[in-house]
Amino acid sequence: MDSVKNKIDVQILDRLYPLEVEESNRKAFEDTVNGLNQRLNLFRSRYSNKDKQDSLAIVALQLAAELSELKIKLENAEQAESILDRLNGALDNLV
Repeated sequence: MDSVKNKIDVQILDRLYPLEVEESNRKAFEDTVNGLNQRLNLFRSRYSNKDKQDSLAIVALQLAAELSELKIKLENAEQAESILDRLNGALDNLV
């Protein structure tokens, strides 16, 4: 079944970008754009001498680093879950 796509315009800094997003993802896109613009505005207010390209690059780097951290935490959680499953299995065998 094909998903219904909606056309939306998102503004990042001073530029509009037309996108087609699934209705189920629309809110996530809008929230993401709002969060991105907040980060960009914060960075630009702290470092007013930076141009838009620098601002985008730094915020993209920050977001990529946060994503990397989350991936590591997820991997650690999955490893911990695997260890707990093995321990539960071993305990079940003892009883």
